Amino acid sequence: MDSPSIGQKRRRWAFGVLLATGALITGVRSAAAGGYSGRIEERSRVCAAHDVLRVAEGPEYMYQGKTYYFCYPRCLKQFKSAPERLSQATDPVSGESVDKAKGPIYAAEGKVYYFSTEEHLSAFVESPEVYLGQLSKRKGTGSR
Repeated sequence: MDSPSIGQKRRRWAFGVLLATGALITGVRSAAAGGYSGRIEERSRVCAAHDVLRVAEGPEYMYQGKTYYFCYPRCLKQFKSAPERLSQATDPVSGESVDKAKGPIYAAEGKVYYFSTEEHLSAFVESPEVYLGQLSKRKGTGSR
C-alpha cells in the first residue's frame, strides 16, 4: 500500500482541525447555553432575541432609548422584525410583562428569565420548578 502524499496528509490534517474546532465551538455553546444557573448582573451577557446567555460577542441595538444585546447579526435582524414583542418577556412568577432592558435577570440552565421585581426573582430562585410549570401553562393557553 502506498503512503499518502503530502497533499493528502494536509487535507487530513485540515479536516482534523475542522472537526476539532467544531467540537470545541459546540462544547462552548453547550456550556454557555446549557450549564449556567444564577443571577445575571450584566445584560450584555444575554441575547435579547433568544433569552439565552450569549455564546459570542455580537451587536448591540438601541430601541426606545434602551440597549439590547445579541449573539449574532441574525439575532439582531430577528429582533428588528418584531421589537415590540422581543423587547418584552413574561415574569414567570407573576405573569407580568417585563422590559428585557430593565428587569432583574436570572439564568436557569442557560435559559434566561426576567422579573418585574427583586421579590419575584427571589421566589423563583427558591422554587424554579413551580414557576416554570406555571409559565409553560400560561404559554400553552396563548398568554405570553
